Amino acid sequence: MAAAQQGQAALANVAALALPDGNLAILDQDLSALLTKNNVNQVLHQQLQSLGCTSISVFANWLEDRTGVRAAFMAATELRDDKGQEARLKQAWREADQITSEGLTRVGQNLAMQEVDAPLDDTLQKGLEAAFRTAYNWSKLDNRRMGSDNLLGRVSREFQRKQPTMFAVGRVKSLARAQMGSTSKRQRVADGIALEVFDGLGDITDDADTLAKWFRNLEVLSNTWALAGCFEVPWMGSRVKYAHWEATQAYVFDLRARLELPCPLYWPQGVLAYAVRVEEEFRGACLQLARNDPPVPWGICLSMALKENYSIWDSCKDTLGPKIPRQGDVMPDTGASSAMVPWFPSDNGQQMSKGKGKQKAQAQNLKGKAKGKGKQQQGPNRSKWATCNSASNGRWLCKKFNDKRGCRTPCVEGGYHACDCELTNGYCCEQTGHNRQNHSVAHNGAVKVSK
Repeated sequence: MAAAQQGQAALANVAALALPDGNLAILDQDLSALLTKNNVNQVLHQQLQSLGCTSISVFANWLEDRTGVRAAFMAATELRDDKGQEARLKQAWREADQITSEGLTRVGQNLAMQEVDAPLDDTLQKGLEAAFRTAYNWSKLDNRRMGSDNLLGRVSREFQRKQPTMFAVGRVKSLARAQMGSTSKRQRVADGIALEVFDGLGDITDDADTLAKWFRNLEVLSNTWALAGCFEVPWMGSRVKYAHWEATQAYVFDLRARLELPCPLYWPQGVLAYAVRVEEEFRGACLQLARNDPPVPWGICLSMALKENYSIWDSCKDTLGPKIPRQGDVMPDTGASSAMVPWFPSDNGQQMSKGKGKQKAQAQNLKGKAKGKGKQQQGPNRSKWATCNSASNGRWLCKKFNDKRGCRTPCVEGGYHACDCELTNGYCCEQTGHNRQNHSVAHNGAVKVSK
């Protein structure tokens, strides 16, 4: 009779916790990670969920001390006599109580419960990683493909509140790069204001200066989404992962497949600017869906945004800039033939053609001559070449690296080691594989000549 009453009470609790769409209340990500980290049995996960104990703060305030864990959470389950599970649940309660106490201390100091970019509590992060490995059967997380602790903390808190924000892909750092990066010192200036001083520029500058680096950062960000979003939420009458790993990877794959198409036709700087603009537009659509009422899970947002906003690909084409001139094309700014921008490989940077004597002779005659307006780009006088002072990412270009003086890498003055030649299409070369002294008109593009 007592067992039947307990069963009816449990069903009443479950019915009371039913959400409007018929789903049950779900454990918060932080509490689920905490229980998983301490190897608490899934039966007890479900028991806490059925009782409405779904967050760390509620779990910590459910009891006055850990001695009541067995009576409160285990008495009505099949694990009521399991001493091992009782010890694990007590340890989880003690950690939850400590986390809640630390948060209340910050509130008493007129600070937020947690800083937005602060790393997660060690207990919560380990539990989150354990849940991710279990869900996707991963034996080890590669620190080169996962976001830094600060990035994971930020994304996890945003996902927990169902309020993602726009974090620039260029600012993403993997866990491996963050561990090798420069150190910083943080000093509190006033309530809610802290000053962070870096020893170098690595943590505050945009490192995605090429399309390959930009995609590397995007992959790291997508993996961080999957790790932080590895918890279930109700959606369309069922439960789904808030940010399923398959959905985040499909987002990166679809963007890469489409953004590789303009690479042979446009300058690298234009393609990179196009990629940044397109991705931000799509992610902006995702943010709108994720903040709806009811909120849409982030993984589903990524898929819906790509399908429902296909016009973004065309609306952002203005950022591509001019196309790369080919043999026989007319240069847009000088009116000269693109024969001045040879595309045949050679060791000396001159235009060569295999098996075509006419084109070879024409290339040799180009030295010291130019058809139309402008000056010849093949001449040895590089001192008259126009140069740029800063790159498209805002970093200033090191002049010592580009002239005969030379500079050590990394730059001792904090400059950006990339070619500073200003091309005839208005863009800066910015390629990191050579400097101005080694810039090849044949391979890297024609350079403007200063008057």
